[in-house]
Amino acid sequence: MTSVGNANVQGVRACYNCGQPGHISRYCPLPDRRLNASHVPVSKVLVPTQPLLTVPLVPNVGTSVPYYSGQYNNGGSGLGRRVSTLEEIVSKINGKHEAEEAKERARREDEERKKRDVNEEERRVRDRKERDKLHKELHKEMTGKLDKVCEAVNGKNVGENEEIAKLRAQVESLDEIASLKAEIEVLRRGHPGASTSATVSKPNRDAEELSRLRVEQAEAKAFCDWRFASFEEVIIVLQRQCEAAEANADVWRSETLRPGNKRGSVAIGATPASDARVRARVASPKTGRVNLDLKGIVERHQMEVDHLKEMRLREVNARKEPEEEIGRLKEAMAKLGTRVKAKGTNLKAKLDDAAGVSMRKTSLRISDDAGGASVRKGKAADNPTVQINNRDAFLCDARKDLRKKNKEEILAICEKEGLTYSTLEPAKEAIAHLRTARAFDKDERGKGKANLVVEVSEEAGGSSDKEDVRDFACS
Repeated sequence: MTSVGNANVQGVRACYNCGQPGHISRYCPLPDRRLNASHVPVSKVLVPTQPLLTVPLVPNVGTSVPYYSGQYNNGGSGLGRRVSTLEEIVSKINGKHEAEEAKERARREDEERKKRDVNEEERRVRDRKERDKLHKELHKEMTGKLDKVCEAVNGKNVGENEEIAKLRAQVESLDEIASLKAEIEVLRRGHPGASTSATVSKPNRDAEELSRLRVEQAEAKAFCDWRFASFEEVIIVLQRQCEAAEANADVWRSETLRPGNKRGSVAIGATPASDARVRARVASPKTGRVNLDLKGIVERHQMEVDHLKEMRLREVNARKEPEEEIGRLKEAMAKLGTRVKAKGTNLKAKLDDAAGVSMRKTSLRISDDAGGASVRKGKAADNPTVQINNRDAFLCDARKDLRKKNKEEILAICEKEGLTYSTLEPAKEAIAHLRTARAFDKDERGKGKANLVVEVSEEAGGSSDKEDVRDFACS
């Protein structure tokens, strides 16, 4: 920048690109001369470059620079200024429109609120008028009745007491009617959508209103009684269904946990552990929550395992009892077998003891008749040991005969013998014991001998009884 004449007076600023004063090359609207010098000739420039005017020096007077409005509009061209202007106009229009909408909304809400207030006030006035009218009618009726009461009290009629009683009854009925009307008014207030423009019924219709209310009350009571009865029937049906389901579950559980059932046999013991080296799992901190469904399944499984353990323990205890009973019977047999030896040699007793097993096979046989087993008796020995052996042999043969029979045949035999059928194996055991007792008790009673009773536990099952009896017979 150069100074002409006075050092305090600066020269006119001119654009380096186009040479026009009033702006610099950075905000020049024309293309850059340095980039387009080879393509655009100087003659085609829209704004021709003019030389600077030489102004004579004026002492102590600075050069005035003309003002160009809109040249420094954020460095944009004419299109940018138009866009910004349009945006400003649109924003103003939008703001004005939103303000008008807010005013319209507020005006509408104010009108609705005023309308609600007017409707509420009209309803209050209407209710107050109806209430005042009802009070006036009641007051008029009560005044008339009280006048009659006063006339009856002040008069000297013969039936004074009877009339007073009648008037008192009428007053009580009027009080009841007034209370019913008050209740009706309360109910009417509780339903704002109901019509409140109905007038109060006349005194001559009070009896009809009272009878109608009583009929409605009776109908409501009958409906409630019917509903309670239906609920009771439904509850009874549900209780029966629950009882049937519980009984079915008990039957299924007893059949499953029966020792003779292969499906119900559960081996309870320690879980076998693996010897393989497995990398320990590391639980992530996010897996701390417990799934309630899985937890319920685990709890039910644990309860089932505990129940099976308890049943197993009871089964073991039930097996111990027959073993102890067998031990006591063996001791009793040993005591029966020990007797005082007579002098000399009793060859007959020794021969009977030696021939006991062969005599047992030849003396008793079971026929294949389904109705019962016929026994051919041979020569019975007088020794108690031989009788017990024969009894055990007959019991084993009866069990062997019943082993091949199915459920239908066992049911038929139980009905014929008069036994109660519970399950298959205990029923077979009971039939075998019944036939043995029938075959041997008659002979012992006829000979005048004491009856020998053998107790068999039903809880031990058929297989355990067979093994115990076989051991007992072999001993």
